[in-house]
Amino acid sequence: MYALRHRCHLGPEVSIGPLSSLTFDDLYVGEGSTIGSECEIDAYSGIEIGSNATIGDRVRLLSRIDLDSTTTWASGIVIGDNAVVPDGSVILPGDRISGQPGKLSAP
Repeated sequence: MYALRHRCHLGPEVSIGPLSSLTFDDLYVGEGSTIGSECEIDAYSGIEIGSNATIGDRVRLLSRIDLDSTTTWASGIVIGDNAVVPDGSVILPGDRISGQPGKLSAP
């Protein structure tokens, strides 16, 4: 299931696995990147995935989280070129993942 709403750029040869859900206001996926199956991508505050990145199965990329009825935590997510996000990972607002092994920065 793909829910396409606002700004979306999917580069050439991007692959999206079955049962993945994309909800966004601002999503960029670079050339040759792969998004696994059963992923949840909420790009309300923007998500940029570089070229040739690999997003594993059942990964959640959440650029916003409603903390309660009046408070929302929202910030863009950047996943660099050639980065690998392992199966089952949860990436939160403001996270940056480099294409270099072991490089993750949080807000």
